[in-house]
Amino acid sequence: MKDREECTKQCVVLQEKICITGFTCTAGCGNNVKQMKKDPECETLCDSVHAAVCYPFHFEASSKDVSPHHDDKPPPSIEATPAPRVFEGKTFFCNLYPSSRYFEVLVMSSPADKDGDAVTRLTYKQCDEIALKTGDVIGVRAGGAMSGVSKPILKIPSIMLFGQWAHGNHQVNFNRYYAKSDGPFVCNGFPVWEKEDDNVGAEIQVFRDGETPLSKLRYKECTPTSVHNGEVISSSIAGKNAGSYTIAGSPRVVVLGKAGETTALAYEAWSVGDLQQQDE
Repeated sequence: MKDREECTKQCVVLQEKICITGFTCTAGCGNNVKQMKKDPECETLCDSVHAAVCYPFHFEASSKDVSPHHDDKPPPSIEATPAPRVFEGKTFFCNLYPSSRYFEVLVMSSPADKDGDAVTRLTYKQCDEIALKTGDVIGVRAGGAMSGVSKPILKIPSIMLFGQWAHGNHQVNFNRYYAKSDGPFVCNGFPVWEKEDDNVGAEIQVFRDGETPLSKLRYKECTPTSVHNGEVISSSIAGKNAGSYTIAGSPRVVVLGKAGETTALAYEAWSVGDLQQQDE
């Protein structure tokens, strides 16, 4: 912090010297004096610094659209803090629990609720878009019994999922991600575990176009991507090829998971409305 303060002070000193009417780097480096040896490196460096610290900057927004510095205001206090905002939005929700049974997805108002509105039903590797708002709680129910309840939603996630807690634990737990993605999210729903620790999913290396590493994902982890239609994503597990998938139909999420009840890897891609079309 002290280094940044000192840097800011030195920047102000520099601005007072070079950000003034009539200053030029040619004169500042003495390159305007015919009797002196020219110093082009000094002038190049000076021009670079002048462009970085002097007005006008490359972009300046309207003062009407940007909050001013509140130096002349009293410091914010908790007594003056307004009530929390309620945000509303949609998120993609995925079932990564390895089972052929369907889970009902419920949107509830409190973790203590025993029931709620069933907004969709998902089996393994399926995803659907659901509407949420701040304070909502997501529950999943299978066979008429509540299987798991999430913590309250404080802000709307880009993608949310649930899966198996661990190799030796059949309970449900949730993950949520907030990153923006220029292409589909890729989520690892393949429940393969570390040999030394069956509480930790083994890493799957995901590639773009067969050679560019995208991310290493453990079970129940997701990553945003910038892959688009016609491009290929592939994966490897413990250095062994685990297949590939060609992006088509502009999916929102691609799920890696078990192929049926085998231990082989398969890919599933989901876009908005896919479940409705499937039901029809």
